[in-house]
Amino acid sequence: MLHRRYVGAMLACLFVVSLSDPSPPAIVRADDSPKPLSRLPPGTVVEPPAEQGWNAVLLVARPRLASGDVDAIPSTIAATVRKFALTLMARTEREERAGQPAYRLVDVGVGYSMDHDGKLIVVSGDTAEEQGIPLGFIERQLLKENEKQLSATRIVARTSTLLLFDVPAIMLFEGQHQDFIMRHFVWIDRRSGVHSMLVWLIDPSENDHLKLTDKPMRWVPAGTREERRIHVDASTFLLGGIPTERSFALEDLPPGRDVAWTPDARKYASLSRFSTDQLRALVEALNGALHRFRNAQLDRERPISK
Repeated sequence: MLHRRYVGAMLACLFVVSLSDPSPPAIVRADDSPKPLSRLPPGTVVEPPAEQGWNAVLLVARPRLASGDVDAIPSTIAATVRKFALTLMARTEREERAGQPAYRLVDVGVGYSMDHDGKLIVVSGDTAEEQGIPLGFIERQLLKENEKQLSATRIVARTSTLLLFDVPAIMLFEGQHQDFIMRHFVWIDRRSGVHSMLVWLIDPSENDHLKLTDKPMRWVPAGTREERRIHVDASTFLLGGIPTERSFALEDLPPGRDVAWTPDARKYASLSRFSTDQLRALVEALNGALHRFRNAQLDRERPISK
């Protein structure tokens, strides 16, 4: 019974936006030149997060060279790769409405963090020395290359309770390293302040037309710690055995629970831009998919009557 109650409480936070929410809908900020995600300021403490500012951890993904031509990578580089964890955090604020707490999602930021003095903190290749964090030449160069990729993130839509953004990703697909877009849908429950995230893959290869893959979307609870498995392809190395950007590919989406697509959710999930009505339709469709997922999970936990 305790296990069932725990699962029910966890799944109760899945709904993106309650359709009975009395608060007015937020306005989507559309922009002809999409902006990248905010960068987490160097020195931001990830664990434990602060009560103000960047106060919620969404995902900490520490890479590990796990498959493929791992032995072709020098051990010093393999060890250095693990030092820097891709980090997603949120800034949230609590307000009072009619005597009840109401939370809003102010922003989502991204950066790289590492262990230092018993804490996990955000670090930058340009400011590490000022932070008192000694980095060797290989460490600094790897961190700077990683940071360059953060500029390719793209905010697609946002409201006061959600933020939708894209990240270009090289994924291992059918044994090959292929380009995809990893779409992230982050939201906050207005009443409880609990965050969640849905992640899914989009294939951009068909004449620049965005198309959903056959993989289900994945629900990723806030605070997820990921051992990010990386596949290595030595055939893409330069002369002298130097790996390139295409030498590394993600094996999978962040860990979580797979959520099956519904026809309505598939209709809107791969749009490159959203009007207010389209975003509302996507939210309703994702709510429907999460409702089905939640009920299916609770049915599995329900004891069989004798």
